[in-house]
Amino acid sequence: MSSTPMDLDRPERNGSSSLNIPRSMAPVSNLSDVISSFRPTKLLRREDIRDPRQPPHVLSIDYNDDGELLMTSASDETLQIYNVREGKHEKSLVSKKYGVKLAKFTHTSSSIIYASTKQNNAIRYLATHDNSFIRYFEGHEGPVTSLAVHPGSDSFISCSQDNTVRLRLRPFGYSVCRRLSKLRLRAPL
Repeated sequence: MSSTPMDLDRPERNGSSSLNIPRSMAPVSNLSDVISSFRPTKLLRREDIRDPRQPPHVLSIDYNDDGELLMTSASDETLQIYNVREGKHEKSLVSKKYGVKLAKFTHTSSSIIYASTKQNNAIRYLATHDNSFIRYFEGHEGPVTSLAVHPGSDSFISCSQDNTVRLRLRPFGYSVCRRLSKLRLRAPL
């Protein structure tokens, strides 16, 4: 299978990258050669699929901090957690009442956040060991379109179809710093 070269594969005339990424002089393979060498090593399947003709589709995927667990949110309003090292399905969590998408691990593998697809556009903080809600984060007036957990703290950021970006600083701990920043975005002219 042939591939299209990317900007990273083509140096500019002065020897630097068009993306202003510093390059070392060590020999480096083309990006297309590296990508073409990737092969699947494990196939993770759900055992609870009743009708294989219409399986649910994956809406989001995320690793926990140490890369041992993988979580997916699916169109059947479930969260699936897999042990990547063992290649086994660990747990299935259901959110039929609120729906689920954009699921992300927090910095403790036993808790996650995800966006609701039903009711009030809230972001839900869930304990995975007993499938209980710890907290709700409300405020978006439209469906949440993206969610990201800060890599070094328990802060997270979300954006929505209501053209807002909300930054929630340290919302999971018991810190007094529970500020909410809201950025109103406008479409380009």
